[in-house]
Amino acid sequence: MRCEDEKWRPVAFISKLLNKVERNYEIHNREMLAIIRCLDEWRHLLEGAQSKFEIWSVSQTSFGHISTNSSTIPTVSKPA
Repeated sequence: MRCEDEKWRPVAFISKLLNKVERNYEIHNREMLAIIRCLDEWRHLLEGAQSKFEIWSVSQTSFGHISTNSSTIPTVSKPA
């Protein structure tokens, strides 16, 4: 979110522990897993938003790697 002083500020934060398998993911896959979890957590807010939103990542490798090598995308499943 851009504030009055023209600086960007985060508007939300989420913290989750990785399980034993997820800790073995390569860094770009862990970053993508974090993005997926955030989208899942805030889905109800994002679907009703009046404006577009952007996802910013510290690493630019996350999206580029996954778009060119889909076999390394981690599988995310919800508990039954």
